[in-house]
Amino acid sequence: MDSVELYDPSTGNWTLIDNMLAKRAVHTATLLANGQVLVVGADSAENENSYSAELYNPSNRKWAMTENVNYPRSGHAATLLSDGRVLVVGGGLYPTTGEIYDPTTQSWTVIANMTSARYQHTATLLNDGRVLVIGGLIGAIRLNSAEIYNPSLNTWTTIQNMTYQRSSHTATMLPDEKILVIGASTGQGAFTPELYDVSSGNWTTLANTIQRRYMQTVATLPDGRILVFGGAAVGSMHIAEIYDPAARNWTFAGDMYEIRRNYQSVQFSDGRVLAISGYNGADTVNSTEIYHP
Repeated sequence: MDSVELYDPSTGNWTLIDNMLAKRAVHTATLLANGQVLVVGADSAENENSYSAELYNPSNRKWAMTENVNYPRSGHAATLLSDGRVLVVGGGLYPTTGEIYDPTTQSWTVIANMTSARYQHTATLLNDGRVLVIGGLIGAIRLNSAEIYNPSLNTWTTIQNMTYQRSSHTATMLPDEKILVIGASTGQGAFTPELYDVSSGNWTTLANTIQRRYMQTVATLPDGRILVFGGAAVGSMHIAEIYDPAARNWTFAGDMYEIRRNYQSVQFSDGRVLAISGYNGADTVNSTEIYHP
């Protein structure tokens, strides 16, 4: 679909705004330093919209096309770099490729290929400006490999493999700069999270989550704990739980009102977390809910 809505946290109201210029699903949306939003890709690499990218300008609430990506993108990852550019890697028909969008010139530059093809992976910005890319799929094969991109050198470096293969997972930077990886579509990784230590380059398995899951979303709460909610296991779920990095344990955080997976969440500056739409196992839902920490 191409419809778009704007949520006002001060009033709790949604407002329909102008439609996007292309119909999309399984796309990425990245907030740029200038306040605009870059949207890239579509639900299938065969969809002509998988080549397109567009910008939303909140000052006039208008959409404008920007330069097309060089390769069709679906199931890719997009990461805002430290210098304000956007790294897009993997997905589509050419899942080893990557490119960088420069908002000042509104143009794309192809970068060095990843060492492994992958889609449904994660790409997390590290504090030193590099980007950690984890897991994903090649065809039906889930990956436990990971690699780091250095934008200054335009190079990829493979790192130690994870213990478990993962796709449709999440990767979250903790306050101590370690990376918490949660979930997998199948296998033990769906229960057992792992922690990546950037300084040592080592992975450590953690205590199992309360509920196995994938396709979840996460949010870092004001006190540094990690809220994990929704997603899927055997079916879609509404269970939420919290990870405490200091105690390295999990506690139940109640049930969401709606069962949902394949949804999006946004965290407000006051710590509240908004869960938006998704799939409940039978149908697509348009409901929303807010978690108050």
